[in-house]
Amino acid sequence: MLHFHKLSTQEHFDFLNQERKDPITGDLIKENDEIVICSSCKSAFLKESWEYLGSTHCEQKQTLEVIPKQSKLKLKTGLLISLPLVPKEDVIKKFLNILGIEFSVLVFLFLLLKGSLFLLFLFFLTFLFPIAIGILITPITNIDLYSTYLVSKGILGKKKIEYTNIEYILINYEISSGLNPAPNNIHIKLTNRGTADMLLDKKHISNDTLLLDFVTTLARYNKVTFKTNYYYRNLIQSQNISANIELI
Repeated sequence: MLHFHKLSTQEHFDFLNQERKDPITGDLIKENDEIVICSSCKSAFLKESWEYLGSTHCEQKQTLEVIPKQSKLKLKTGLLISLPLVPKEDVIKKFLNILGIEFSVLVFLFLLLKGSLFLLFLFFLTFLFPIAIGILITPITNIDLYSTYLVSKGILGKKKIEYTNIEYILINYEISSGLNPAPNNIHIKLTNRGTADMLLDKKHISNDTLLLDFVTTLARYNKVTFKTNYYYRNLIQSQNISANIELI
């Protein structure tokens, strides 16, 4: 059953003192706001955000009739879903291949420079070493979704991205042999002009399954804009996923 609560200082002083924020908009929940409390995770949503989610959260529609006391209120802030992107062994293989190419280049330069170890070492530090390290620290192997942020991981590095800092998420795709387009990476455009790219795993998981899991989980907790083509827009909408989608 759906239960709305209009907040007042007299009746909900303890709750207002918690300075809770709406998980979708990030707005501070304050007096005179109408809210809904998810009965599963006990998260508080503004009325508009709850309606944006299709009156569904944690895969259910039940809400609390009474706002719980702070001592009993436990927020669901842990890991929501973890998705594999490119297998770690593929990244390591690419790293070793790059090292092999760099070694060949170094041998060629060693002969070209007539044995100048100083110039050879300088060239390695300036051009080749950053490329090799960049492969290891690039967060492309896995993505973990939390309620307010995501973490993309690599062999040695990881990147934390707050959903409020995301301008849009672009689903890139490729078309081959006249078949349906296959997504090959997720490009995240940040509001601070930064970007993050995550390659999709084509060997161990269905691309459509990974994409739908990603969009479904993210849209359930946050109002993020996705940019994609007609095929994936229709695919997402066919799953009754309430997501903000723009065509490219």
